[in-house]
Amino acid sequence: MKIVACAITSFNRGRVMDREMEERAISLAVALHAGQKRKDGSPYILHPLRVMTAFNDVPGYEGVILRTSAVLHDVVEDCEVDLPTITLTFGADVSEAVDRLTRRNGEVYSEYVARCADHPLARRVKIADTEDNLRDVHLLPDPDEAKGLRKRYEWTLSVLR
Repeated sequence: MKIVACAITSFNRGRVMDREMEERAISLAVALHAGQKRKDGSPYILHPLRVMTAFNDVPGYEGVILRTSAVLHDVVEDCEVDLPTITLTFGADVSEAVDRLTRRNGEVYSEYVARCADHPLARRVKIADTEDNLRDVHLLPDPDEAKGLRKRYEWTLSVLR
C-alpha cells in the first residue's frame, strides 16, 4: 500500500490533457502492477501497455483519453486504487471509462460486457483488451482453459463489435 500511496501522491498534479497525463498513467500503472504476472508468466504490465498502443494513431483529446484509460483499464479491479483517485488524478472522462472497464464483485460477465458496450470509449478499449487477451490465449499451459477463454473472448468481441 505504501508504494501505491507514493505513486498516487507523485502523480496527482492536476488534469493536464496531453502526453504528460499519458506518461503519468503509464508510471502509475507500472507501479500498481509491479510484481503481477499474467497466466502465461509474463509481466502483467505488458498487457495494459499493448492495449494502450492500439490507440497510438488516434489524435487529440480523444486519443489521450483512450490511451490513458487503456493503460489504467485494470488498476481498479486488480490493484489498490479506487475510482475517486482516478477521477482526481486523471479527470472524469478517464474515470468514467475505467469505471465501465472495471468488473464489479459478483457481476455477471455478460452484464459487465454490456456496460462496456454502452460507453463509446470503454467499448473501444475493451475491444483492444479482448483482442490482446485472445492473441495470447494459446500461451496458457492448460489447453482446456485456453479453449474456454478463446470462446469467451470471441463472444465478447461479437457483442462489442
